[in-house]
Amino acid sequence: MDRFREVTTRCVGLMIDALNEASRANIGDGGDGSTVFVKNAQAIQLGKVVTAVGIFSILEARLQDGLNCSDGFAELRKILLSASEQDLALRFEQFATAVNVLKHGRGRSYNYLLSMREALPFILNAGDQHFFFEGDVSEPDTLVLVDDAFVRSCAELVQALIDAVQSVKPDVYFG
Repeated sequence: MDRFREVTTRCVGLMIDALNEASRANIGDGGDGSTVFVKNAQAIQLGKVVTAVGIFSILEARLQDGLNCSDGFAELRKILLSASEQDLALRFEQFATAVNVLKHGRGRSYNYLLSMREALPFILNAGDQHFFFEGDVSEPDTLVLVDDAFVRSCAELVQALIDAVQSVKPDVYFG
């Protein structure tokens, strides 16, 4: 098994556990609505965003190295198409686009996701919302809800993508 595949899952588990523990400690320190409490809560949630974006950035780099190409995601799309992995390809497009929205905000990627909002496996801000959950002061200002389930789904997707690539190109090593 490739190291990246296994380490990604462990990384996500450790990050989520550490961030959730920090959240519990932050609440234990008062949870009084003070600026420090609110900023700590937002920083903890932002850590989940950074983890999700990082997973996809590293995957793209590993694809470029392993497939010896300049656009790892374009090559991945070709491989998924050739392997008749339409469901996996759709899931990849949804999450890769969501990560793009996390990085860049509103634009083509956001509009694309809005067009399929009801069918997404995660929650997308409708554009007229200011919060996903009214009163949750921990929410960072993002258009995609990045909770534990989203981050874990990113890791599971990376594992499935690596498996799909290696089923077509067994010599590809992801490090």
